[in-house]
This record gives sequence, C-alpha cells and structure tokens, in this order.
Amino acid sequence: MTFHGRDELIIPATPVATRLIRPWLNAVLDLGHEPDPASDLASRAELALVEHCNNVALHGYAGEESSIRLVAQVDDDGLTVTVIDSGVEFDPRSVADPDEIQVHGYGLMIIRKLTDEFDMSRENDSNQWRLRFNAPAGAAGVDCGGKVRNNGGNP
Repeated sequence: MTFHGRDELIIPATPVATRLIRPWLNAVLDLGHEPDPASDLASRAELALVEHCNNVALHGYAGEESSIRLVAQVDDDGLTVTVIDSGVEFDPRSVADPDEIQVHGYGLMIIRKLTDEFDMSRENDSNQWRLRFNAPAGAAGVDCGGKVRNNGGNP
C-alpha cells in the first residue's frame, strides 16, 4: 500500500488488497471513529470502490500482477474518486444490469446504484474511472480537514 498524501492510494491489483480502501477513505474524509453524516458517503464509496477494484483485478488484469491507483478529491458537495488502471480497455455501457437471478455480473449494477456519477475514459493506455458520491442530505460544507460536516442547514 502506498499513500501519497491523504488523497492518493496505490494498491496491488488483487481482491485482498481492497481491504486497504476503508482506512484510506476514513483518512481522506477525516472520519475517525465518531458518528458523522459523511459515514453514509464513506460506506457507499467503500462498497462501490471495492466492487470496482475487484472487477479491475479479476477482469481488467485477469490475474496478472499490476496495481490500481485511486485519487480522491473532496469538495463541498461530496467525494470524487478517480480509479486508474492499465488493464484491458472496457466500456461499462456495454453491460446491462442483470434482469434475472445469476451467480455473477452484479458488480457494475452495484457500482451504478451507489454512485451519483460513474464514467470511464481511456487515456495514455490507461482506464480512467470516475466515481462521484454526493454528500447525503443534511451534510453541508467541508472543513479544512476534508471532513463533510452536518451544520443542520445553518451557516
């Protein structure tokens, strides 16, 4: 695991390495252990990012040894994470959500349901995935530590 400041994480492209996403998100959002309105945002982001990184490891790299880079940006309205990999090019629009019960194929559906925006571009032989998570209702503003805080609608 590599931290580059609080906003960047590089992990091995393995499903086991996705366990490093939670502590990184907690640091990015400055959550600590206290209850916070941002925890809903962190929970949604963690699940979507774990699903996405698993997809990259299993399908994009097909088990080859490589890495996945995550870059976070916190703003007044929530969190954007860009996931960068050099795996096989893939267009997520080519896969529809499952319409019947099946064993596999739920990852993209889960990601789409948990994100407010999800898109992909290909730049310099890398997949650039953008996952946007808006702050939950009742959370407003970001303090200088990057923590989305609830001000009860008051300035």
